Parts: sequence; structure tokens; C-alpha cells
Amino acid sequence: MSSAKSKISKTGKGPIKDKAKENINPITIAEPSPMAFIVVVPGGIDLLVRAQPGAKKSGVLGLVGDSIKLGVSAPPEDGKANEALVELIADLLSVRKSCVGLVSGKSARGKRFRILAISAQEALSRFHPYL
Repeated sequence: MSSAKSKISKTGKGPIKDKAKENINPITIAEPSPMAFIVVVPGGIDLLVRAQPGAKKSGVLGLVGDSIKLGVSAPPEDGKANEALVELIADLLSVRKSCVGLVSGKSARGKRFRILAISAQEALSRFHPYL
């Protein structure tokens, strides 16, 4: 008999199986998709943005969850930060400002911008140097 002690079941027919250990599945932590912040829509893309108004400098600050974090130096007053975000997105993607529009999140940090006349692959390639 082995030197390791094992618990015997009440029926006396062998060791007790630890069912808690049998059902443990390892947790797989998935890396966020590099395109999670880009949603394809007819005629263009939607860009999921986490805004940081009042930043020291304007630009891409990284990825936060499924959004791209963009900082603008404009204050969050009277839509100034939203206007600055439209200009920043237009500059980053090399599109006209008229192609960029705020879809949702007017007064929230989480915003959704619609950019017309650009593909998801093209937008990702233009954001790639900043990420």
C-alpha cells in the first residue's frame, strides 16, 4: 500500500474523489483585440473613444478596455472637448472634419464617433504607430 494516506468512502469501496478539484477549469485571459475600438458600419467605421479632456497635450494615450483613449487639452465645457476630439480624430485618420461626427456620449467620457469614407483596416494602420 502507498505511504500517502487517502480518505476511504463510507461504503469502503475506495478513496473519496474531490469533486471540487475535478471541475476546476483554468481561466484563459484573452488579450484585447487590436480592433476592439473600431466597429464597421455601412459607409465607414465607428470609433469607441475614452476621452480625457484637460490633458497636458492632445493625442493617443493608449487603449482602455474596448476603447482608444484620446486626450485633448480643451476643457469639458460647452462642447469644446468634443470639438477638439473631432479635430484630433480627423488629423489622426487624415480625413476631413466633416467626415467625423459624434454619435453618442455628448457629456460622457465614453464616446462613439462615426467616421465616413474610411475602412477599418486603413484606420487601424493609421492608429498603429500610436498604440
